[in-house]
Amino acid sequence: MIGRLITFLCWCAICCVLFVVALVFTQMGDCFDVKECWAYKARAWNIIFIAVPLVWLAGAFFLFRRWNR
Repeated sequence: MIGRLITFLCWCAICCVLFVVALVFTQMGDCFDVKECWAYKARAWNIIFIAVPLVWLAGAFFLFRRWNR
């Protein structure tokens, strides 16, 4: 039971680190009113806020499904 909890917490920590790294690298810097830059940041922001939770959810689902067999 403790091993499963540690595995799940490690999975959550990995996803959180990836989330923060993705946000920092895509949102860093000033755009100075350049429309393409703002459009890129908006697209990246939306993808990150959709993709990272989906990856976390898929991993959590896989772990729980594997443990319940």
